[in-house]
Parts: sequence; C-alpha cells; structure tokens
Amino acid sequence: MQIDTEVVATTTARVDSKRGELKAPAAKPDLPKDRADRVTRYINENRTPDDIAALERAMGTNDLLSLHYFWAGIRAARSVGCIKIPPSPGDRGGSATGFMIAPTLLLTNWHVFKMPEVAGRSRVQFAYESDPLGNDRIPTWFSFAPDKFFFNNKDLDYCVVVVDPLSKQGTEELASFGWLRLNPQLGKADYGQFLSIVQHPGGQSKQIAIRENKLLPFDDTEDFLTYQSDTFRGSSGSPVFNDLWDVVALHHSGKPLKDSQGRYIGHDGQPITDHKPLEHEIKWIANEGVRTSRLVADIRKQAARHDLLPVLEAAIQGTIKPTGAELEIDVEPSARPTFAPQLIPASLPSEGFSLVLPLNVSLKVESLSNPPSIRSLIPEVKPLAAPAIVASAEPDEWLLEKLNFDTDYSDRQGYDENFLGRDRIAEFPTIESEDPKLIAPLRGRAGKVFHYHHYSCMMHAQRRMPVLSACNTDYGKGQRKIKGRETFGKDEWITDSRMDEKYQLPKGFYDRWKRLDFGHLVRRDDNCWGASKTEIEYANSDTFHLTNCTPQHEAFNRDKFGFHGLWGRLENHISRQASSDRTLARLSIFAGPIFTKRDLKQDEEAGNVYVPLSYWKVVVAPTRSGSIRAFGFVTSQKQELADDSPFEEFSPEGFEDEQATLAEIERRTVVRFSATLKAADVMNDRPVQEEELMPLSSFEDVWMGKK
Repeated sequence: MQIDTEVVATTTARVDSKRGELKAPAAKPDLPKDRADRVTRYINENRTPDDIAALERAMGTNDLLSLHYFWAGIRAARSVGCIKIPPSPGDRGGSATGFMIAPTLLLTNWHVFKMPEVAGRSRVQFAYESDPLGNDRIPTWFSFAPDKFFFNNKDLDYCVVVVDPLSKQGTEELASFGWLRLNPQLGKADYGQFLSIVQHPGGQSKQIAIRENKLLPFDDTEDFLTYQSDTFRGSSGSPVFNDLWDVVALHHSGKPLKDSQGRYIGHDGQPITDHKPLEHEIKWIANEGVRTSRLVADIRKQAARHDLLPVLEAAIQGTIKPTGAELEIDVEPSARPTFAPQLIPASLPSEGFSLVLPLNVSLKVESLSNPPSIRSLIPEVKPLAAPAIVASAEPDEWLLEKLNFDTDYSDRQGYDENFLGRDRIAEFPTIESEDPKLIAPLRGRAGKVFHYHHYSCMMHAQRRMPVLSACNTDYGKGQRKIKGRETFGKDEWITDSRMDEKYQLPKGFYDRWKRLDFGHLVRRDDNCWGASKTEIEYANSDTFHLTNCTPQHEAFNRDKFGFHGLWGRLENHISRQASSDRTLARLSIFAGPIFTKRDLKQDEEAGNVYVPLSYWKVVVAPTRSGSIRAFGFVTSQKQELADDSPFEEFSPEGFEDEQATLAEIERRTVVRFSATLKAADVMNDRPVQEEELMPLSSFEDVWMGKK
C-alpha cells in the first residue's frame, strides 16, 4: 500500500506528543486498580479452561501460552483477506488488508477506501495463505458492493463496506471465512501486554506477527493504541489481537524512522532515495491502531438507520456466531513419486505410445510428426456486474454459445508465478534484446506485459504477434465445466484496446489467405477453467485477443497444436491423471514462436508478415515431493519454403518434433528463463550432454530424467 503522508504525519504528531522518544519503561508500571480489575474480569469471562496462565500473562508475570492459542489464531486468521486495488488514472492502486466483522461486512482503513468508487473496482482475496504442508491454498476472490453499505471515518481511519457474497471466483463460500467479533468490552488489553497482527504485507500471502508488539501506556480517553517493536510494521487494515484472539484495534499507521534529511529509512538501515517507498519497505519506530471500543461506538452511530444494523449489532454482541470451515490439523503427504518411466498398455495407433512422466502424470504422444443460520437477517445483496465473477447454479457441464468478453481490463491478474505453490515458483521469463523497442508497449503506459485471465503475454513490435506467453492451467475437479471443443462457443477475434492497433496483425490478413488459421498461442483448452461459469467464459474469451494469435497453416495448427495434435495430446493426457490428484492438478506453460528471416510472406495490405514455422513450449509441473520439473519441446519445419507461395502447397509431415533443453530454446529466441527453471530442466542429466535436442521418434528416444 502506498503511504498516506497525511495519515502518517497525523499519527507521528500524536505519538510524539504522548510518547516522547518512545523509550519503553524499564519495568512494567502497575495498573490502577480499576483497570486491573477490568482486565481480570475480561480474562475470567473469555479465557478457555486450559489457559490457566491467561491472567498471569496479562499481568506480565508469566509468558506461557496454551496450545489452544495456535488453533484459535488459525481460526481467527481465516477472516482476514488481502485487498487488491487496481490502478486507474491518477491512482497507482495497491494492496491492503481487511477482515470480516459480520456475515457480509468487511472492515479496513479510510485511507484504503476513501471513496465508494475505489471499493467498487477493488476485490478481496481470502485463503491467500499456506496449507499445513506449506503449499499455497487456492484463494477465493469477492467483489465489494459499496452501493449496498459503505461508510467511513477519516478521523478514526476506518471504512466498513459490503462484500458481495455471490461474486465468487474460487472454491469457497464467503460464509466459510466467518468473521471477527468487535467486542466493545474494556479490559481486552492494557499496557505492557503483547499484541499480534494477522496481515498481508505488501500484498503478499498471509503472515502473522505473533506477540511482536508491546502495548504502551494509554488513557481511557484516547481513541488509539500505540504498540512498539524494533522493525515490525503492520499492513493497513489489519486486525490487532490480544492473547485470546479478540480484536483490540484496527491497525492503521505508525511513526516511521527518518534520517536528518527527512528521508525514510529501510530495513537495511539505509535511506530509501530511488522511489517513493511502500509501507512495508520502511522501518517503523511505533505502530498505532484504532481502539475497538471507539470503532464500535462510531459504527453504531453511522449505521443507526441502516437495514444491516440488526445483523451488525448481533455480530458485535456475539449473539450470532460464524460457522466456518473446520480447521486442517493434519494432512497426510502423498507418497513420493517414482521417477522410472513406465509403459502403459493402451489401444493406440501403431505410431503412438504412452508413458509416465517422472512427475506422476501420464503423457501420450501420438502422431510424432454451510451458510450462517442468521441468513434471514441479511438483506439480499444482488450479484454485481462485470468485472465481478458471479457464481450461479452449477450444472455438470456448461455450453458457451458465444464468446463473452470481459471489457474491464483492470481486474486481469495474469500469470501467477506462485501458481504451483510457494516452494514451486515458476518465474515469468524475461526478454533479452539489444533493441529496446523490440517489445510493443501498452498504450500510454511504460509496461510491456499484457495480463489476461489466467495468462500473460508480450508482443513483438515488428512481427505483430506474441513473442512469449505464460499460462496457468488447472485440471482440478470442479475447475473444468466445459467438455469438448463444440462447447467453447463460436470463434470471434478482437484487438486489445490497451495496445496500439499498429502492433496487432489485422484480421483481414487471415481473410485473404484462406489456408492460414488464427493460431492460439495459449490454447483455449488450457485457459478454459474456473470456479464459476463467468470466470470460465471470460478466460475462454480472453484467448481470442489478437495478442494471443500467430498465423499458422491450417494443417500445422489443427494437427500439431489442436486438441488432437502432439502438444494438445501431451497436455490432455497430463490432465487426465493430474485431475485425480490435487497436488499435481496444476501446470504452468510457457510458449512462443521461433522467428527466422526465411518466414517472409508478402501481403499488399498488411505489409511484410513473418509466419513462424517453428515453435517452442515449456511445461512446468509439480511433483509430490514439493519440487518442479520442466519439459522443453521444439517443433520445426525441416524443408526450405519458397518465398513466393509457401502456404498453398504444405504438409505437416515436413515437421520434426524434438525434446529440447531450455538453454537451446534460449539460443533460438530472445526469451530467457530463470535459474530455477533451468535447474529443473529434465534434460540436465541427459545421456549425451553435447545434444541439446533429442528427436522424438520412439518410446526409447524420450528422455525422462534419471531416478
């Protein structure tokens, strides 16, 4: 989140006036008797029976914690989400934290959502966190409905807004994340106690600072609590907890460390001078949060005449309780994979074969050439228009009669490097070229990566076609409701309004050359997945942007890349085995053309168009052992083609398919892979190191890697 300098200045002045140099007292001062009594009363009313040290801990004489502390913390963290604010003219966007305080109400800061319009174009992501095995969960996204309920307070720096429960993009219902009670009772925390914060710092996955901040002295008349640590800084909109996981404050700002010139100091002790720092990049002297009791008083006042007041009041009083999902306490890891290739009996054409990749997925190469009980209290919140992903009744299969394009590009997340898991990162490749203008830019922006639903790409400015695509595909159960190409909807290619049309090959070129197809670089079969019909529709339609298109001869396109082609069969057979194992159900796929000067095709209207006759693809797949494996392939045209009419007399038999090292793909293109991906290349331990390419002509020719 960008720093709100006004909020920081106000906070700093308030902290300085009350805390001086923020030197913690050598010993914890005694609490006045009335405040000690209310702390005692609160502890006795709220502690669990096994937490026998709760009162001593609150009084600073015992640091022991019950094991229940951790289970309660995990449950409390379920209600905390990561807010994503897309950029808009004059607003760089950003990320923050928020948490549910009632069945459909989320609390965050005023400086996060100063206006309803900002909330209206933002979304919140729940379950953006690790599971018990350390792998990333599948998050669920929701949109906001500020027209249903929105109010904020600049002085207390808070905002309450409705989360649209039907705008689901993911696997879980909003009710499953529960909410955190805003208990207005005094005595939940007092000075000298340690506080914990659950947050999404810098838009990262969920993190917990356990008992990291020491609460400093405060008066009952104050609206804010100040808590101090050496370097820790909470994320805007995070809940601040006591040891019983009750919310004691809404974190909002702090006092940053600056040098004598007024420059912010980073965690390395050096001033940050090359950019305006984000809040998580700065070292903070003290943190500040809005007291829960003050929040409740103002929220009750603001919502006094609103239809949602009854359910909000019931949540505050604790007369309704969330019925969230059960905690995952123990998960049995799957058996480690067997890396030996196995021949699978199958009824195949004589020229085909099946094998098992050492990532526990099958590869067949053919033709080698429960909602809360208080629902009645909640006013109906109708689903929002696009870009919200709206869930509906879900049949076993959906038929997409026509393409339904998402015209609002601000919500495109694009390729996710962490899609396979936090420890299985598949970095987005880079481009290495001496020509700084090789890659076409977005219109009016400095960026050169175009993001879509589930994939991203980069465009070659001169060739007017993608030079690189990066796609996430999910074969998990429930993610694919489209079966068969006849259910995809009719083809309709469009330009991307974010790019000048001079960088996009005109559709008329394909109309004049009947033997050339609109060739998908990111296959619709790979991209057509999601948790709802709308998500699948938008993902399917996104592949029909001309930024995802290369001209391909009809025989080449339909045989080599289509549903029945070499690479199509490769991924389809991977999907059939992976869909039965959630750990292996996801793939990250990189692809692109291999440009050569001899691919020239003269067109009077479109100008010189280079039609690629070679392509590369890299499939990155997870293993049950927590690693990744990368498989590189190249398919090339062997025969020389005449420049005058290369497309009318053409047969795919002229192509050869090869398994390639990632280094060889780099040599043929301007694409550069990360060191992590190259280390995961199965060709690293090939028998003959001098051979960067291995022809695929039989079962024995496919290198699966050593055990």
